[in-house]
Amino acid sequence: MEVIGFLAAFLTTIAFLPQVYKIYKSNKTDDLSLLTFSLFTIGVFCWLSYGIYIKNHPVILANAITFLLALYILIKIILNLKRH
Repeated sequence: MEVIGFLAAFLTTIAFLPQVYKIYKSNKTDDLSLLTFSLFTIGVFCWLSYGIYIKNHPVILANAITFLLALYILIKIILNLKRH
């Protein structure tokens, strides 16, 4: 089951890479929702905290990386909103 956990962690985490890359290259976040990414980032942080609490490595790894990626997107959304 741990292998399935790591596979799920890997797949759900790398799913964010194309979006992060697109934002990095274009610096555009106009079509992304601030509310959605705020809630998502908070939710991922909660999952990370939970993973640390239960000492589950797949949950910790996936959510630590996803948190950083989501936080990057959230920061870019906020910065782009301030420019408009």
